[in-house]
Amino acid sequence: MASGRSTSKVTSITERSPKARFEALCAEFRPDVYRFAFWLARDRSVAEDVVQETFMRAWRAIDKLVEPGAVRPWLLTIARREHARLYER
Repeated sequence: MASGRSTSKVTSITERSPKARFEALCAEFRPDVYRFAFWLARDRSVAEDVVQETFMRAWRAIDKLVEPGAVRPWLLTIARREHARLYER
């Protein structure tokens, strides 16, 4: 998964309201998070659940995101932890 994203687009995410930042994160990074979740789970419905939980947690913590370049790794870490939580229960 090579990142061909421009940093100016990611930087502009941090200059918006929390709701606008979150919508921009969802729009830009959902495909990457879904591909990663599907790779982990090998199941479409589980991957969708992981993506949903990932973005719910991201929404709750959006104010803690200060490094614009860390958005993608931050979301993928959340997704990995959400996938692991499925098997803890």
